[in-house]
Amino acid sequence: MASAGPESTYGQVHYMVLHKLLPSSLFSGQMSDFVELCDVGQQGEFVYENLWLPLATKIAGGPKAKRHANGRIGSSSFPLLIDQVVKENRLLVVGTPPPESTPHARYVGLWFSQSDRNTLLKYFASEVSVEPEFLGDFLGEWTSEGSHHNFGEYCKAGDASPEGFATAIFRTLRISPSESSKSQNSTRSRADIRKRVKAVVSEDSEVEDDEISWTSAPRKLGEEIFNHLRSLQQSGRKVLILNAEFASGLRVPVSTYFQFKILNRKTLLAEIQGDYSYWGVTVPSGEWYKFNNVGFASPSAANGNFSMNFKDFRDDESLRIWLVKAVEPLQTVIRPEGAIGVRFF
Repeated sequence: MASAGPESTYGQVHYMVLHKLLPSSLFSGQMSDFVELCDVGQQGEFVYENLWLPLATKIAGGPKAKRHANGRIGSSSFPLLIDQVVKENRLLVVGTPPPESTPHARYVGLWFSQSDRNTLLKYFASEVSVEPEFLGDFLGEWTSEGSHHNFGEYCKAGDASPEGFATAIFRTLRISPSESSKSQNSTRSRADIRKRVKAVVSEDSEVEDDEISWTSAPRKLGEEIFNHLRSLQQSGRKVLILNAEFASGLRVPVSTYFQFKILNRKTLLAEIQGDYSYWGVTVPSGEWYKFNNVGFASPSAANGNFSMNFKDFRDDESLRIWLVKAVEPLQTVIRPEGAIGVRFF
């Protein structure tokens, strides 16, 4: 990517979000749900909407600068690349928007305690070098006090990868190759990760509904979702995620989700997962019209999900009718099965 200079608005936002705001928020506990968000593939939406977009809006000097600060950045710009359990700890490697210049982070590595999932122990960054044509990425670390450590070049020029970055982190933490290779069997696919969304009744309302399943009649399932949405609204929270551990509609078994975010009193953002590239499959484009017919926009580079803004959120009857229609393509095309994992944020 051609550099637009270290002081470009994009560069400032990139550096501040990945080197300052994200580590500070994680270390301070302000993002205590981050591991859970990773479990259901929502870390990108959270980072973009709560860190990247507000900062880009704040520092941009005008519409043109704001567009440059955002570029083509969206929730998909922060993918979960590695999720690996090593002994009593867990490493999450998250991708970033394209780095522009040194010392922008190409990836960040989050080292959590398994016993306390809200405790971040280490925050690492794969930092672009001053001369990327001749030097590989450097391994950096930000501490909870805001200080920075540089552990030097960890790969050759052009050879940076999430796996190489993880290996460099293990080496820095003095985890032996045998320990990290053994733990490789614990590296979980997203389908496995989502199995951890289980029956826990708490203030976060994480439950599984065993009476109504993903294969229930559309009217019955739509009414259940309606009740969850009104409960969400009454609780003062904004996000509802309905998770399915298993879906059989694509060429290979996948997990999937139907998620909602209350944007305001009138508008509800609804998204059905459309990106299954992790499993090497896609929703056939010939089936997209079934989602389009009930109001969903097709997946795009900016948003890999089927999404729409439902603008009659205040009208109970309109919402009920639409939810019944919305679950029908989900059931017929993606075909989720089993209990419904429910999560409020």
